[in-house]
Amino acid sequence: MGFSFGFTEEDLNSEEAGITSQNNKQNAIETSINPIDSAKVVTPPQLHSSKQLSQKLINTRISFESVSLANGSTLYRRELFDVKHQLMAEDEQTIGNTKTQQQSQPQQKGQEFDILIGDTDEDLRQGVYEGGLKSWECSFDLIDKLDRGTIQSLSNQQQSFDLIELGCGTALPSLYIFNQLIESLSKQSSNENESKRRINIVLTDYNYEVLRLVTLPNVLINWCLHAITPQQLVQLQGRYTTTTTEREETITAKQRKDYSNVRPGEIDITLELIDAFNTWLDQNGIMLSFVSGSWCRDFMNLVQPLLTTTSESLRLVLTSETIYSLDISPVISEILLELVRPETDASGVYVDAVALLAAKDIYFGVGGSISEFLSYLNKRNDQVTQIGDSGYNWEVEKVKNSHLKRSIVTLKKA
Repeated sequence: MGFSFGFTEEDLNSEEAGITSQNNKQNAIETSINPIDSAKVVTPPQLHSSKQLSQKLINTRISFESVSLANGSTLYRRELFDVKHQLMAEDEQTIGNTKTQQQSQPQQKGQEFDILIGDTDEDLRQGVYEGGLKSWECSFDLIDKLDRGTIQSLSNQQQSFDLIELGCGTALPSLYIFNQLIESLSKQSSNENESKRRINIVLTDYNYEVLRLVTLPNVLINWCLHAITPQQLVQLQGRYTTTTTEREETITAKQRKDYSNVRPGEIDITLELIDAFNTWLDQNGIMLSFVSGSWCRDFMNLVQPLLTTTSESLRLVLTSETIYSLDISPVISEILLELVRPETDASGVYVDAVALLAAKDIYFGVGGSISEFLSYLNKRNDQVTQIGDSGYNWEVEKVKNSHLKRSIVTLKKA
């Protein structure tokens, strides 16, 4: 049962990532403050439901592009130029009404807005914009890892499943899983779809604007192109128009659907389309949630209630390129540890949880690295095993044929 990524328990905790030596035990058990509790909160975390966020997409036309994967399958994501076009159009519409703009979208102005529209030519600026518009190379490493593994929960109609992506941005790894879910659900009968199985998808990014402009649109685009037929997509984009006819000196009005707005490579988001999307999620037991803001204890307090705590449920935590800074690496490390260390249910059965982290081995100039991440895991593993806990297992896999050395760490409770 659970996740299989081509290694056994005996393979975990290689020599590079082993438990710290006995000489370091005294240092390991020193009392310290949990990095999550001491994290600097620049942007307070906020929870956004799919229904809430998707309403903001209505009457928006989005352009998309295909992303070809190594296994031959295709994902879809919103075009970057289209995001910038929407930002600038919204900015122009609110000129002369600055107060309202600041109240409804407090992050759009200032430094973040300048970065998002490309004025500063920056991939990221820590604490302002965390690079969510770009699909980073390590996200493709995660997809390759997932493609080589087996997620049995996707075909088990009775097993609840949690998917959490931390620092998701364009959310390509989660989109890969989402499309696998769509394929699995399409093979089920209507009776199976009505089972009590729950699927919780939690996508998190520091920037609310990224979730609004990229993450949710990408989920919606892939749903449109994978979950429904082309004919259904055309029908859902149609807009009602009113025509008048004069018959026997009586003017009558008649509504009909106009499809002239439907164009290749674009989706015109109507209320009808959004309603169909949210209805499909509900019918298939999928709760789609988004969390913005800083990683901290309040962040965890928002995420944890969204997850399944019953026995025989599965949890997959994904993150890539998030340990680039020495300041944030301990925080994301502890978040991963907490997410793969769920509480037992009444029967004493653990949720089966695994986390995958993909990153460059060294982030030159900012200090983060795989070795620092593993060092933190070593320290925490020593601390918990000293008090009788079973600790954690992990495996480090080097990405082959990469210009900059990259690795994938698989982490789970021992």
